[in-house]
Amino acid sequence: MIPTRRKPTGTIFGSTVLIIALLIAAKSVALLKNMVVAYRFGTSGELDAFVAAWVACAFFCYVISASFERSFIPAYLKVKLSLSEPAVRRLYSESLAWMAVGSGALALLVAWKVRAALAVFAPGFEGKQLDLTISLMVWLSPTLAMAGVRSVWTSVLNAEERFSVPALSLAITPLLTVMALLVAGNGTKLMAMTIATLAGYAVETAFAGATLRRKGFMLLPSSAGFSPDTRRVFSQLAPMMGGVLIFCASPVIDQSMASLLPVGSVSALNYGGTLVGALVALVDSSLGTAIFPRLARLAGENDRPELKRTTLASIGVAAAATVPFMLVILFFSPLIIRLMFQRGLFSAADMALVSRVQIYWCLEIPFYVAASILTRLLSSLGGNFETMVIAAVSFAANVALNFLFMRWLGLPGIALSTSVVSVITMICCAYGARVLLSREPETRKSAAETAPLNF
Repeated sequence: MIPTRRKPTGTIFGSTVLIIALLIAAKSVALLKNMVVAYRFGTSGELDAFVAAWVACAFFCYVISASFERSFIPAYLKVKLSLSEPAVRRLYSESLAWMAVGSGALALLVAWKVRAALAVFAPGFEGKQLDLTISLMVWLSPTLAMAGVRSVWTSVLNAEERFSVPALSLAITPLLTVMALLVAGNGTKLMAMTIATLAGYAVETAFAGATLRRKGFMLLPSSAGFSPDTRRVFSQLAPMMGGVLIFCASPVIDQSMASLLPVGSVSALNYGGTLVGALVALVDSSLGTAIFPRLARLAGENDRPELKRTTLASIGVAAAATVPFMLVILFFSPLIIRLMFQRGLFSAADMALVSRVQIYWCLEIPFYVAASILTRLLSSLGGNFETMVIAAVSFAANVALNFLFMRWLGLPGIALSTSVVSVITMICCAYGARVLLSREPETRKSAAETAPLNF
């Protein structure tokens, strides 16, 4: 097999621009979906139930996909560079088999213990609202089974730098949701949105699989063994999943604490983070997806100067892209929320609350994106332990600051806490990356011999 050639930074940023363009299209549809949801539901209790159920399922899906991608792509590239095509296909097939089994088991466990899961995700829910949330989460739990298979397919596509399909497919679920809400009556709108979400996730998964099949990969595993390369992937998956799990726990804690506030607070927090979340996901997903294979390759070659240059250039591009948007949101938040949501059951009082949430939340944008790039650098350098420590520090800070700022500002205090935690996380990631980069290459190479993915 011909080794993958190193791409110049300009080509990486060209890939980033392509991903951004595709994600803008997908996020535009997602924004339209939120506008339609606001029109049909406002900040009602039934929407709180759906948001809690879907955030819980999406949380598990993201932990699966992000953890696997960070563990699989460096290993896949290493095998592709040093071994034969059969070894690459075996690694893919075995990973697919074990991820399908593992994610399927997780889906069954969550559906079985859904009440225990919601004790974490929505501790303030009770009575009919809790029963409704349980029902919706059971409906949505198959997405967890699909997440394992989908993560393998999209990881291979991203490693092969076929970024367009995973990015563009993100428009499918919100598009189906909009179509469902436009035709559903008041009595069926909640179930229509639930079924559309489940169907959309299934179509997105099938879309990724069909694209990979056209590249010559089989969609069903031809081997369910556990070769040394596969063992290396899954030996790294556990610590990586721990770090991602703790990082992802902060939004769950935010939602959980919002559920302790007056009815509608969970929905208001969700609306307040809509635009900020879209911008963060846009820059983070595009730039992070494009640079991660390159960072893993440079770390494996111990090219520290180029590794530092690529990381700093990526952070600079991210800052240039996000700071102007942060300032626009900061100064025009009431107008933005009014234009986006104030219609139907979404009242002027809802607008005022959501606008304040958005103002405090937008402060995190450049710091969150920078921290995300730095965590990819840590993953490339094999800094799984460092990532877990940083995640634990961030989690503790988020809980403490939520309690502090909620007493001061109410619901907007949760958004302010999130922004402050992003600054803390960025600083910790920068320090961790500096420590790892300052180590002698021989030290990291020795570590790689005991944990082959740490390269």
